[in-house]
Amino acid sequence: MKKIFAVMTAALLLISVFMFFASAAVIPGERQLPRLTDGADIIDDMDEQIILSLLDAESELYGMDMVIATVSSTDGKSVEEYADDFYDYNGFGIGEDASGVILLISMQPRQVHVGTCGQAIYVLDEDAIIDDIYSSLKSGAYGAVCQEFIDSVEAGINGYSQGIYDDGNYDDYNDDYYDDFYVEQYLYKKNKSSNYIGIGVISLIVGFIAASIVVSSMKKKMITVQPKNQAGDYYVKDSMVLSVSEDRFVYRNIKRVPIPKSEPHNTGGGHSGGGTHISSSGRSHGGSSRSF
Repeated sequence: MKKIFAVMTAALLLISVFMFFASAAVIPGERQLPRLTDGADIIDDMDEQIILSLLDAESELYGMDMVIATVSSTDGKSVEEYADDFYDYNGFGIGEDASGVILLISMQPRQVHVGTCGQAIYVLDEDAIIDDIYSSLKSGAYGAVCQEFIDSVEAGINGYSQGIYDDGNYDDYNDDYYDDFYVEQYLYKKNKSSNYIGIGVISLIVGFIAASIVVSSMKKKMITVQPKNQAGDYYVKDSMVLSVSEDRFVYRNIKRVPIPKSEPHNTGGGHSGGGTHISSSGRSHGGSSRSF
């Protein structure tokens, strides 16, 4: 009896341990962290608030999570593995396919990774995004890196929505998905902007007509005012005499403009990426990494 009890106790213990580790690897149903996590503390606090607001607004607008994370170390993982796990196990991603893109900046090793999931795999070019942020990344302007990342992602989405992909070439890949994305995302934004423009134009026209009526009424009341056709009518001879004339230095304004340097596509050491892969969570991800 004691032997049976001991076996049952051991079995329950093993089941408990298995359930613990299994629960630790479950993808949460809701987002656990903000879309900007500066674990390496390389972004100014003031910039963080602005960047986070932009990430939230753009993510909701396009229905695709835009995530930025900085870390001091990847804890022995590759930047690709770390980025995938960070994205999956912190509940990022919008929709059933968890659509979104993540920028991971690691200080040790000094590598950057752009990873995609869901719709973003087909919409975005990870290498092109890294190209756009690489100059600022090398110079240590991490706030600028974040802004350029957001701009590059938005440009990629809009370019794909117009049928432009990879250096301006038209891409016929996945036409069904392209139609859905165009209707649900790009046209929504375009129509929304068009409505605002129409309202603005109507408001300007109404305002112009109202102002014209008021000015015309005021003009009719000014019967004492007569037009002067020559500037000499307003000039009084010898009315101004300069007794002292001198040149005085006030200030100096110097503008320095950096000369842009062209960056080869794979500049900066190691480079990897392209295609898709399966992460530890079982999801499909795209991505590209580069040293800086």
